[in-house]
Amino acid sequence: MGRSFGRCSPAIEQSVKFALANLFKTLANAFKERFFRFAQATNFEAIIAVFPLFLGPNCLQLGSNPMVQKIVSILSADEIRRTLNRLASEIIERTDRLDKLVLLGIYTRGVPLAHTLAGHIQRLENIAIPTGALDITFYRDDLDKIGVRTPAKTEIPFDLAGKTVVLVDDVIYSGRTVRAALNAVHDYGRPDTIRLAVLIDRGHRQVPVHPDFVGKVLPTASDETVRVFVSGVDERDGVELTQT
Repeated sequence: MGRSFGRCSPAIEQSVKFALANLFKTLANAFKERFFRFAQATNFEAIIAVFPLFLGPNCLQLGSNPMVQKIVSILSADEIRRTLNRLASEIIERTDRLDKLVLLGIYTRGVPLAHTLAGHIQRLENIAIPTGALDITFYRDDLDKIGVRTPAKTEIPFDLAGKTVVLVDDVIYSGRTVRAALNAVHDYGRPDTIRLAVLIDRGHRQVPVHPDFVGKVLPTASDETVRVFVSGVDERDGVELTQT
């Protein structure tokens, strides 16, 4: 018990398929037509998911679609709060004139993060920071890869001319989202400076973009997934890494 046999061999997989086929044939006869329709509508990956004891923890892969995923907690709600408080302090330290500072959150989770940062800055410096929301859907160069998305409403209720703009996003990956955001900003005005604050930098840049303020640098593999949960959009705060 407890031993891992690694990825299952073709012989083992074939034996399991044969055994399961016989099992479901027997059950189908017992439950007749209703169960038979269920068995036909159920794919093998879904069926085999209920038999982990027969295969071991690492023997649940079929082809290139892994069924076993490991979820690692990266930041808790308290850690996100402390991280955003630190980022707010760094923004204050590196901004000469706070009366010229504005924050623009990139949809989706960059928007509530921007408002949280603005709240921290106001608490620390007793100054209200104008905060807006930026949708970059029509500025992306990868719409053919990410699929159809419903555009959100860009809300910038202030003039960007002469301002120090801090773009806020949850995760920076390839950098294409930020490049699109830069193009979008210039359609709404000409700020004096544009900077970037992100909660997570997971690497794998495809364009020469680097954030000015980083909550956490998280080395990742390209097939791993970083998920950020933010209250107001999600039911909780947290950051998780999904490994396959």
